[in-house]
Amino acid sequence: MRYSGRTTNTLKALAIAVVSFSGLIGNSSSPRAADDLAKQATNPAAPLIQLQLQDSFTPSSHGVDGWANSGIVQPVIPFVLGDDYYFQSIITRTTIPFVSTAEVAGKNGKKRKNGVGDTTVMIAPAHKQAMGTGGNGFEWGPIAAIQLPTGSTRATGSGHWAAGPGLLAILSFNSVAAEGDALQIGGFGYNIWSFAETRSTTSEINKAYFAPVVVYHFDSLFGQKNWYAGLPDDLWQYDWEANRLITAPVGLRLGKVFSIGKQPVNVFGQSWWNAADTKGSPEWNAKFNVTLLFPK
Repeated sequence: MRYSGRTTNTLKALAIAVVSFSGLIGNSSSPRAADDLAKQATNPAAPLIQLQLQDSFTPSSHGVDGWANSGIVQPVIPFVLGDDYYFQSIITRTTIPFVSTAEVAGKNGKKRKNGVGDTTVMIAPAHKQAMGTGGNGFEWGPIAAIQLPTGSTRATGSGHWAAGPGLLAILSFNSVAAEGDALQIGGFGYNIWSFAETRSTTSEINKAYFAPVVVYHFDSLFGQKNWYAGLPDDLWQYDWEANRLITAPVGLRLGKVFSIGKQPVNVFGQSWWNAADTKGSPEWNAKFNVTLLFPK
């Protein structure tokens, strides 16, 4: 895989932004607590309350003109059931996008469309079990995904209610390449089918989504704790109706968990190239994320 000079510069800029922003770091209650929180922040099966605030920028897309941008609000609310239950917690993840599309052809020529996108709610009961000694573990659970037709325009919403099942699985390993380093590997995915529509001119939905999770936590990087690097957090998408791959993000995410005053945050920047070249899909993308963390 080869990145263009523009993509390489974006990766450098995102890394510098994360490093600069983390200069506001405050001290956590203890190094161990901070390490545990950093690992929870990148684990989609962790019972951690989060409020993710993201900006996802697409400079260019295949076959269409202009840039696109999405502001994303993603609250993560877990319900802890306790060790008396097989699924010790239920994780809910709601994604609400605010979209500015690339230039879309219309009656009055090509224009950019702005509005709220469709909302996706993911519900996942999670089971956690230890693997041997050393803090290694395995987490898994079924997923129920629901897409709500909250799109405020035809260009930003599908006009369909959709739902379907999925699966989540994460393996966690401590002291991987060096003492104190950690690795998370796994992923989650789901398939949704449309079952009702809000307008009659829309196509049926039958799409698969998958998010591979590979995150490496460094015991120390840039002379600081709680840095991590991994695959982008965006979803691979396959459209069964069109029989084509829509997005296949290939890139890098770099982030750090630290505190601003007493508020823990997870900040990351990422950039990815789309291995799929379907018309209308991003050619490449850059994202900046600030997540407020609320550990119990």
